[in-house]
Amino acid sequence: MSTSLILFLAILALVMLAVIIGGRKKRWYKVFMVNNDTFLGYRTTNDFWWRDSQGLIGFHSPDGRRIGVSKHNLIKIEEHDAPKSGK
Repeated sequence: MSTSLILFLAILALVMLAVIIGGRKKRWYKVFMVNNDTFLGYRTTNDFWWRDSQGLIGFHSPDGRRIGVSKHNLIKIEEHDAPKSGK
């Protein structure tokens, strides 16, 4: 194998590893809704702002369940610190 091919494969492996490891980081958001409800949810760095035909934006609840919120029911979304564990 040529040296340049080995170097290319090594760089590709490092990039793939960084993407896999970085995808586990959670970003927390406080979501304000029109009915005066708020909730704390997170998205991982490898999640995309997904929407379906009904205009939903996806979050994860602190216990990991997916939450779909209609974009028509949102007032604002703020970045938030991770919640403190109760233990």
